[in-house]
Amino acid sequence: MWGLSNQFSNTFFPLKFHYSTMDAPPPSPESINSTDCLTLNDLRFIFCGCEGKLMEPQEEMHKRKQGFGCDFFICRTEFNCLQHKVHSFRRKFQAMEFFLGVVAIAIMSIVVVMNK
Repeated sequence: MWGLSNQFSNTFFPLKFHYSTMDAPPPSPESINSTDCLTLNDLRFIFCGCEGKLMEPQEEMHKRKQGFGCDFFICRTEFNCLQHKVHSFRRKFQAMEFFLGVVAIAIMSIVVVMNK
């Protein structure tokens, strides 16, 4: 009684999904072990013909790595410089805090002595 009828499910969910993971069947063992495989000459022709195309991405990757290394070094140097500035400011702030504390104590002691 409470189950969904086929008509109800088709009105609200009209799309049919195909959940196939492979469009083509897997290769058969005969095609894998056939004698029509690549030879070393074929492989050499493929890789020698693509040598320029293979070297360009490697050179580009090497340049990017160098660029990232330089950027990292510059960022690290700027971070260290900023860190030294923060430590210097902190030391100056602590010195100023100490000086103002001494001045406040001196003023309070003068006020106490003057009131006696």
